[in-house]
Amino acid sequence: TDVTPQDSKKLFKYLPTHLNEAAQLKQLIYWSGQETMKNEKPTLNKEMMAAKISADKLKKLFFDSLVNGRIPSYWFTPPVTTHFKQRPNPRNERNLEKIRSLQAAIEDLEKEEEEWKKAMSRVNMFHASSVNTEEKDKELEFGDNYLRELDEDLAARVKEALQPVNDMMIDNDIKDTLFKIKATCQSLEIINEFQSRASKAIDRFHISAARKLRAADNQHENMVKTDYFKTPEESRKELDDDTYKLASDVAANDLAEIRKLIEGMNALVNSQLQLQSVQNEQQPPTEKQNADPPSIDPITHESSVEPKDPVHKPNPEQSAPIEQNPANRPLFSHAAPELPPTGVITEVTHLTSSRTLFFQLAQDATIDPLIIWLRLSFQDPYISGMVLQYKGLDGLWKCLLNRDDSLRRVIKQTLKNNMMLQMRVPREEDLLSSGYMDRRLLALTKPNI
Repeated sequence: TDVTPQDSKKLFKYLPTHLNEAAQLKQLIYWSGQETMKNEKPTLNKEMMAAKISADKLKKLFFDSLVNGRIPSYWFTPPVTTHFKQRPNPRNERNLEKIRSLQAAIEDLEKEEEEWKKAMSRVNMFHASSVNTEEKDKELEFGDNYLRELDEDLAARVKEALQPVNDMMIDNDIKDTLFKIKATCQSLEIINEFQSRASKAIDRFHISAARKLRAADNQHENMVKTDYFKTPEESRKELDDDTYKLASDVAANDLAEIRKLIEGMNALVNSQLQLQSVQNEQQPPTEKQNADPPSIDPITHESSVEPKDPVHKPNPEQSAPIEQNPANRPLFSHAAPELPPTGVITEVTHLTSSRTLFFQLAQDATIDPLIIWLRLSFQDPYISGMVLQYKGLDGLWKCLLNRDDSLRRVIKQTLKNNMMLQMRVPREEDLLSSGYMDRRLLALTKPNI
């Protein structure tokens, strides 16, 4: 029929059942085409209008042919009998060419590897066959003509290497080292002499103190036995007075002995320095310049604990018997005169090793000789003039920074105020507590490991 059903979405429900399947298919195609042509949108373009009219004519002609049977309709589609050639993707073709070239390169490399393995095996076999097992344990022997068998260039190098080296700098370094060794030996002798004399002086101090304590004990026992009518308070007060007087006498005698010991060691050091200066005058000029002694007069008195209890100053009457004692005459027989007013007594404390040295520093002293002498005395080659600190008049510790003018200014101030110059070899924490934060200065306090 030419009339299209109202419900265009379910056209298959309105197909007549008395028709065969081919007719039902034709009817369904016809209704669908008519519905599609109704729903097409109109156009105002002339060219599109002409094309649409032509298309509508073709569609009607197609539907008429379908209805009249000129176009057959079946429920199945016949198989395609035409064959089309498929063209490959160009990218796939390029990839296949690359794969073929890579496979060819791999085959060449494998062949080359096989050839190398064969060549190495032939070399190993030749080397193994050339080694004589009987001569393995024999040592190499070189005859007199060994150098002649070498190349000319190699022989010339060997001869040049075998020639003795004549270098004046090496001789000077050896002489300087020997002179430093002699100076160190002299310092060690002075230290040993000081230790022996200090031990003898300490023994005398102990003997004297023991005698006086024994005498005080006997005197106290006699007083307790005879003075029956004294009160305990009076006896205790009298005993305290005697004990204080005894302690004062012992301390005064100890201080006098220490002073005499220091004067004796001054004389010993001065004699050693005079002998050293005579040896320097006899040496060549280059050797003399490298071995100039520092401009300090060391008093090799080493201490780590200072007396804290106040003592009375000794008078000449108390110190006279010690000097007149025949046993003490050898100790003070070469006592030196008093220090000149142009020098300042200096105390240097090495905080790492907990050692202290006392010596006299001249007014025109410089940094380099002082540092050399401190390194030898403390046996510390890493002492630096940059971080060596002194205690100023304001009580603060300051670094010398390796400046001679700073050292001389400090010496003049100390002489003017009639004080003892206090110096120290600081640690890293001591520099930090003094306000120095420079990493270069802090690094100088650590030994180079």
